[in-house]
Amino acid sequence: MSNVVPPLHYDQENVQVSPEFVEQIKKALYDLRDKSNVVVKFIGYTDEVALTGRDERIYGDLVALSKARAHRVALAVQEALKLPGTAVTSDGRGVVAPLAANDSAQGRAQNRRIEVQFWYDEPLQELPDEPQFCPNPGAEVVTKVYEPPWGSPRASAAGERARNHSARLHRESAPRHG
Repeated sequence: MSNVVPPLHYDQENVQVSPEFVEQIKKALYDLRDKSNVVVKFIGYTDEVALTGRDERIYGDLVALSKARAHRVALAVQEALKLPGTAVTSDGRGVVAPLAANDSAQGRAQNRRIEVQFWYDEPLQELPDEPQFCPNPGAEVVTKVYEPPWGSPRASAAGERARNHSARLHRESAPRHG
């Protein structure tokens, strides 16, 4: 879930985590108390101003700076709310996804931000294997199919059997020399 808590904007030098910001996160977590494995993710963004001097030596680039800013906020919120380490994560994106043009001080200030997302597990609904009829003929139906990144377990097993069978046929039909 995004946009539950407004982004935390920071100046060029510092990120100040206000008690109000922490309280907003606490309220959102309370509202999600019935969800499983809730994780608060802090995502840092920067303006387009190139790093110089000390910041350039420490961070190297704007993506690393945005990651460091988000990580500081994550640690501050984790400590303030006494959250376990598994309930907080952070990342940085640098200059991507600006909210405003970077050609003014006001625009750059809007782009320097830490956004907050809330992630949680939803239980998978058991579905029957056989086809289901539409309840209302002519009604719009949306079908969601969950395919894990590693592929369907059934398709993987069937594909493996087909490859093994094909390899066995190839070995049996190959001419023998000798």
